[in-house]
Amino acid sequence: MVLNGPLPACLKSPHTIHSPGPPNSCPCQAQSLQNSRPVQSYAHISPSCSPAAVPPAPVTVVCTDLSFGNLSVYGEPSLWDNCGVRDTVYSQKSNMDNCGLGTIVRKWVISDFDNKKDSCSQTITIIGKSDFTVDFPDDVVATCFAEVLTPAQLKDKMLTNPITQDGHIVNNGCGVIAIEVKDDTLTAVPGACYKILRKITVIDWCKYNPNNNINQGTNCFGEPVCGDIHGNPNWNNDNLAAWQQLSRPSCTNAKERRYRDADALYNTNSAYSDGIICFTQIIKIVDNTPPQFVSVPKDTIIRNDEIGCQGTAKVTVQGQDFCVGTRLGDEGLTYKWYLVDRTKTDSIVLQGTGNKLGEIVNGRWQEGVLLPYNREVTVYWTVYDKCGNLAQATHKLKLVDGKSPAMLALDKNAELGTVNGQGMVIVNVSDILMRIEDNCSPNAYLMSQVKLIRASENTSNTYPSVSGTSSIMMTCADKNKAIAIQIWTRDEAGNTNYVTATVNVQDNLNACAVQSTASIAGNIKTELDKTVNNVLVSALNNNVLAGSMTTTSTGNFSIGNLVKGQTYLVKAFRDDNPTSGVTTFDIAAISKHLLDITPLSSVYKIIAADVNKDNDVNGADMLHMRNLILRKTVKFPNNTSWRFIDKKYVFRDPTAPFAEDFPEVVNITNLPLTAQADFVGIKVGDVNGSVNASALVDNSSGTVVPRSSKKLIFDIDEKALKAGQEYTIPFKSESFEAATFQFTLNHTE
Repeated sequence: MVLNGPLPACLKSPHTIHSPGPPNSCPCQAQSLQNSRPVQSYAHISPSCSPAAVPPAPVTVVCTDLSFGNLSVYGEPSLWDNCGVRDTVYSQKSNMDNCGLGTIVRKWVISDFDNKKDSCSQTITIIGKSDFTVDFPDDVVATCFAEVLTPAQLKDKMLTNPITQDGHIVNNGCGVIAIEVKDDTLTAVPGACYKILRKITVIDWCKYNPNNNINQGTNCFGEPVCGDIHGNPNWNNDNLAAWQQLSRPSCTNAKERRYRDADALYNTNSAYSDGIICFTQIIKIVDNTPPQFVSVPKDTIIRNDEIGCQGTAKVTVQGQDFCVGTRLGDEGLTYKWYLVDRTKTDSIVLQGTGNKLGEIVNGRWQEGVLLPYNREVTVYWTVYDKCGNLAQATHKLKLVDGKSPAMLALDKNAELGTVNGQGMVIVNVSDILMRIEDNCSPNAYLMSQVKLIRASENTSNTYPSVSGTSSIMMTCADKNKAIAIQIWTRDEAGNTNYVTATVNVQDNLNACAVQSTASIAGNIKTELDKTVNNVLVSALNNNVLAGSMTTTSTGNFSIGNLVKGQTYLVKAFRDDNPTSGVTTFDIAAISKHLLDITPLSSVYKIIAADVNKDNDVNGADMLHMRNLILRKTVKFPNNTSWRFIDKKYVFRDPTAPFAEDFPEVVNITNLPLTAQADFVGIKVGDVNGSVNASALVDNSSGTVVPRSSKKLIFDIDEKALKAGQEYTIPFKSESFEAATFQFTLNHTE
C-alpha cells in the first residue's frame, strides 16, 4: 500500500511498507552514500522525515457475520517511511458482552531506523442480531403419566434436539435462548382421565424486555413458518388458546407449530420482533392399564425388644406404572393401606396413606405402626395411578416379643442331711428364686418353664433341654463347696434368660460321717512314659460331679470322699498350648505315613495325627497343623490339645483305631475303697513324641525349640528392601541334610 496525499518535501517518491533498509536512491541519505558508510550503519543517520501510519476505515459488522479469526478482511493500514519501516507492532482489544455486541479495536505501531514512531487504530463495531425459530412439539396422547416427558426433560430436549426431530430450536442470531415450561392439569376431560395444558415459552434474553414488551401473556406469538406441520386431525376441535388460531394466509394449515422471532430487518412483521415466542402443547392421558406392585414383603414376623407388650412395625412397599406393557417409574402413584385384626372379627384397626406404614403421633406423621405383641394382622395395600387404575396386595404381619424375662436370685446355704444312709439335700426353685417377671407373659407361665442346672454342666449357657429339673440334689461330693446353679426360664415368645445363684453346701450335722468313703487314684503318661501334669481329672456319679483333681508334676491324681459301692465315670481334660510339640517334622512324618513310605509306628501316633478329630488322617490334618505353626489359627478345629485313652484298653487293630469306639473315660462300678484309673496322654499333632509333657514350652509366641545340635547354614544375597514391596528371597545351602526345618525370621522396623 502507499500513502495517499501530498508527500513531505524531503521525499522524491513513496516507499513500500516492508522496505528492508534505505535504498541507494534515498535523497535524505545522500551524505551517507557519499561517505561510503556500510548499509547497516544507516540506521544511525538521522533521516529528514518521520514515518506515517494511516488506518483502514471503521467498520460496522453484524455479530453473525463477524470474522473474528481473520480480521484482515476489514482492511489493512497504509504504512510509510522515506527510508523504509523497520518494525510494525500489531495488537487488538475486544470489548463484547454475552450477546456478542461491542467493539474490537485494532492498533498498529511503526518505527523507522531512527526509532521514530507513528501509530493508527481501526474500530470494528459489532451489532446484535436476534433471529430464532422454535419448532414446538406435537400434541400427545399417552397411555400413562410416566410416559410423558417432565417439563425439565422437555426443556433439555428442545435445547439439544437436531432440526430433524420434533421439538427443537434454531438460533440464527447471537441471542441467549432460555425456555420455561409450565403445566396446567385438567381432570374433567371427555375421553381421557386428565389433560395437561403445557405452556412453552422461549425467550431471547438479548432481545426480550420484560418491563417494556407489548406482546406478553397469550399474545407472545411468533411469525409462522410454513412447511413444518405436525398437525393431528384428532385435535381440530380442541379448545386451543385463541392466539393459536390466528389466520396465517401464507400457510396452508392453521395448526402450524413452527414460529420465528427476528429483528425487523429479517422479519416480515415487526410484531414478531420482541424476543419471545410461546405456545401451548396439549397432552391427553388415556390410561386403562393398572400399575403393579414390584416390592411387597412376604408374610413377616418382626422381633421387637421395646418396653411393654407392644412395639413398632415398619413396612415399605413399592409400585410401578406400566404403559402398554413397558415398565416405567413410580411418578404420580399414590397408596392407601389398612390393617385388619383377624382375632377381632376382621375389624380394621388402623389405616393410612403412602407406601410406608405410619401414623400421626403428637400431630406429626411418624413411620411405623404400634401393634400388640404376638397378634397377627393382615395388611391390605392399594396403589393408584393418576387415572384411577389400581392394584392391590396383601401380606400378614406379626410383631413378636423379643424381650427376655427378668429374674432375681438369692445365694443360699444348704445343710446336708442323712437320707437312706447317705448325706444329701434338695435345693428347690423357691429356695433361691426371688423374683421373675416379663413384659408380656404372666408369671404362672414363666414359673412353668423354670429349670435348674449346675453351671458346670451347661458351659454353653443354653436353655436346658432336660425336663423335671425344678430342683437339684446336693450330696456329700458337694460338701464344703460353693455350687453355681443356673435358674432358667422362657416366655411365651420363646425368649430365654437365666440368673445364677450360689449354693454353699455344708455338713454341720456330720451327715457324711456315717458313709464309707472311697477314692480313685491314677497316673497319666504318654506312650513314651513321659508324665503329663495340669490335667483336670473328674469323677462323676450319675452325671453329677463327685470330685476332681489336677494331676501333679509326676502325672498322679487322687480323688477322695467318694461313696463306696457307687458307679463312677472318670474323665481327663486338658486344652492348652496346642502348638507344644507340633513342628514341621510332624507334618513330614504324616506325609510319609499317607504315602506309605514310613507308616506311623503306634496307634497313639495315628490318633495324634487326626488333629481335626474326624476319625481319619489325611491332607486336611497337615493343613491345620501348618496353619497352627504359622500362627494363622490358634487351635485345632473340633479338638482339644490333648486326648486321653484308658490305659487298660487293648486295640483290636492298632493300625486302624478309628474303626472301633475306643474309650476316653474309665468306668468304675461298685466302687471299692480304692480304685485305679490310668490314662495314656496323647498330645494332638505331636506324632514323634517331642512334647515335654510336664514342663511345656508354649510355641504360640514363635519360640523355636532346638531338635538337634546340628546347624543348617543358609547363603542369602544382600538386598535393600523397601516398605510396601513384595520380594522373593532365595535361601541356599551347600549341605542340606535336614528332612524339614522351622525357623523364625526377625527384621528391623
